[in-house]
Amino acid sequence: MLVENAFAVSQGTTLNGREDWPRHYAVSAALSVLEHPIVSDAGGLMKEQLDTLTRGSGFSFGDLAADRAGVRFAFAATRSEIAAHAMQARLRSGFSMKDFFPLEVQFPENLSMEEFRHNFGNVGSERYQSTVNEIEAALDHCSALSSN
Repeated sequence: MLVENAFAVSQGTTLNGREDWPRHYAVSAALSVLEHPIVSDAGGLMKEQLDTLTRGSGFSFGDLAADRAGVRFAFAATRSEIAAHAMQARLRSGFSMKDFFPLEVQFPENLSMEEFRHNFGNVGSERYQSTVNEIEAALDHCSALSSN
């Protein structure tokens, strides 16, 4: 019953108009708390790689941005008891999406394996890391995701 209620509430929930990004955000935050941020990051990257290999939706840097935002949210909300109370107070007082996710994210999406390799080489390449750094820089502007 509780799972059904949670599923029903999540229907129609979007992040920047995307229905999959709230799931990326929430699952990454949960994995980060339950396991470790590295596990969450690795899982998100693996999912994107599988999306290219299985002819799914393709590699999405937007999905990675939602994953990283979830990891940062988990850290900001759980790094200490004081931080947890501050996040709770922040959420009770109102919610501005721009504080939790960049409103203007434009990262490469739906890349096939061939397109990814052509444009980025591999996940260890300088071009790949440069795009990940752009994601991190965009998240740096989200005040709720700050570790300060």
